[in-house]
Amino acid sequence: MARASHRRKILVWPGGNEIGLEIWKSLKDCKEVELYSAGTTASSHAPYVYERHLVLPDVFSDGWIEAVAKTVRGLGIDYIYPAHDYVGEALARHRSEIPAAVIAPPIEVFDICGSKRATHRRFHGKLPMPRLLDPGAEFAFPVFVKPDRGYGSRGARRADDPQMLQALLRQRSDLLVFEHMPGREFTVDCFSDRDKGLLFAGGRERQRVRMGPPCMRSA
Repeated sequence: MARASHRRKILVWPGGNEIGLEIWKSLKDCKEVELYSAGTTASSHAPYVYERHLVLPDVFSDGWIEAVAKTVRGLGIDYIYPAHDYVGEALARHRSEIPAAVIAPPIEVFDICGSKRATHRRFHGKLPMPRLLDPGAEFAFPVFVKPDRGYGSRGARRADDPQMLQALLRQRSDLLVFEHMPGREFTVDCFSDRDKGLLFAGGRERQRVRMGPPCMRSA
């Protein structure tokens, strides 16, 4: 059995969401790993699951990077495993200020994946994609409207006529207008290896929407 001093200390942040709990399930029985969880003061399941749970400010708070660096240095954390897109992006932008390895892709990946406009620009002409429409042009309704940045269908709506579209555009300046594509919606899960590339890809139908409005259900 490996000595405790040789165990790698991994901080999962946040540890209380679905992804954080999945990471816990994957690593909790690894004798080479000493698991830590972090989160805000908001109630979550993490303190009941992780043996070691820490409270850290969220990545939108002033001084969060200093608090994280101090905690990581004090505990001797070897790796930080982000369990949320926003946390991963924030940590990737401040990699040089954190005395631990951040398990996350380069910041360029977050810049592309975090922006629907940048994603559309990146894959336009390479993959089948819905058309990005000019709000000032003429096009057929309904259309699909969603923020440039966000996740989980938050802020997404279907506009059935020009009046509804203009009302939505007046509410937010970051909305993008796409052609409406009715029908069944699927998520494709992929598992990749650094050297071998894509190892698995499997589709599953999105049968419920938890964070978007009910009208966004596609079927």
